[in-house]
Amino acid sequence: MKIVIGIPDIGFKGGAEQVALDIATALSKCHDVTVLSLFSSGHDLRLINGVDVVHLNLYRPVSVFEKIRTRLGISNFIRHELKGVDILIGNNFFRYWALPPLVDGPICVEVQHLRYEEDRHKSLRMFLRNWLYRWLDGVVVLTERDRALFIRNNVTDVSVIYNMVPFYEKVIYRSRPKIVIAVGRLSAQKNFSELIEAWVGVREKLKDWSLIIYGEGEQRPLLEALILQKGLRECVFLPGYRENKSGMYASGAIFCSVSKYEGFSLAACEAAAHGTPIVSFDYSSGPAELYAMGAVAKLVPSGDRRLLAIALCELAENDELRQQCGERAQSAAQVFSAEAFAKRWLQYVEQLNMSKKALRRKSVPT
Repeated sequence: MKIVIGIPDIGFKGGAEQVALDIATALSKCHDVTVLSLFSSGHDLRLINGVDVVHLNLYRPVSVFEKIRTRLGISNFIRHELKGVDILIGNNFFRYWALPPLVDGPICVEVQHLRYEEDRHKSLRMFLRNWLYRWLDGVVVLTERDRALFIRNNVTDVSVIYNMVPFYEKVIYRSRPKIVIAVGRLSAQKNFSELIEAWVGVREKLKDWSLIIYGEGEQRPLLEALILQKGLRECVFLPGYRENKSGMYASGAIFCSVSKYEGFSLAACEAAAHGTPIVSFDYSSGPAELYAMGAVAKLVPSGDRRLLAIALCELAENDELRQQCGERAQSAAQVFSAEAFAKRWLQYVEQLNMSKKALRRKSVPT
């Protein structure tokens, strides 16, 4: 099959872009795959992970009129330039930048990276997103919860495929330092101020433990001020972003996630793959599913700092429990392995290509 992965800008370092490359790499083992990047120029970069990248170098629109014109132009490109393509998989592609061809075009799928209610405060945008998704041949989401919500709202062709995370050999647990780690952008969504507030209660019981929050972002000044205000500068640290993920996750004995919301926490999945036990707020999408798998050791009601501190202390004070939880987490994380990811995507595109809906679309006369 000939497959195109559509993405706004493959040069942007984000989760959607990484997933696009992961999908392209997985499918390229059996199919002819190209990445189509709308707004990048490429800088002479034509191959990523052995997959060809086509850079359209489009002007990124600003005004509403420009956005409408750009969407119509990209949709016209799909109809006329991608006629020989079997499947077009969008990553933030159809949702923002394109309309699927109703006849004589590729099978069209969108990967929904964010939780279902991401646009809950913008009812018109949510309505238009769901309406658009009904015209697609498929939507891929990250949790069973989101799949159920889309189906409840009349988006029927919905499948769950978990993102891929690197898988590592188990680090000998007794070598882990007495550190709780958190990972993510220093932003309001990641809610690290709540974790710092909770650490006041942790410090009272765990004098020899530290908290390290890896990441960079606009809330750094606020978080640094909070650390000083709470008298935590000797035990809470913000070292910035780290490229060495293996070293980062292995540097702590416990991983903590306190986000206000996520699509499906990639950081938590990576922590599980490293055999790091997880304490997490039960925000709307993801943690409960990870808990059911055994990847999360302790689940705490969102916003409850007292229970968060208690959960962290209980895990920190029990070496045997931490080791057991870490082993369960890494075992559960097998579902996020590269092999499982590739197998699921290969099965999915084969099913799409053979589906009655796809056959009907291909049989419509031009």
